[in-house]
Amino acid sequence: MQGLGESILADVLPAGQLGVLLRFHPPDLRHRDLDNLIAACKGAVDGVFQGLQRDDRDVRLLAGAWGPVQPGGAVWMGAWAL
Repeated sequence: MQGLGESILADVLPAGQLGVLLRFHPPDLRHRDLDNLIAACKGAVDGVFQGLQRDDRDVRLLAGAWGPVQPGGAVWMGAWAL
C-alpha cells in the first residue's frame, strides 16, 4: 500500500526533459483564450509534479489544445519524454 506522498505514476513518468500537453474540454461553445487557460493551470501542473516528486523545471515544452465540449468541462494533462 502506498502512502500519501507516493505515486505509481512517478515510476511511469519518464526521467529527464518533458513535454506537457493540457487538453481543455470546455463546458460549452463560448469563446475562451487558450493562453489564459494554460496560465490558469500553473498551480495544478505544479501540484501534479510535486505529488509525483518531480521537479517541474524538467518541463521544456508546455502546450495547450482544445478537446470536444464536455458537460461541466474538464482538463486532461499528459506528459512525454523529449
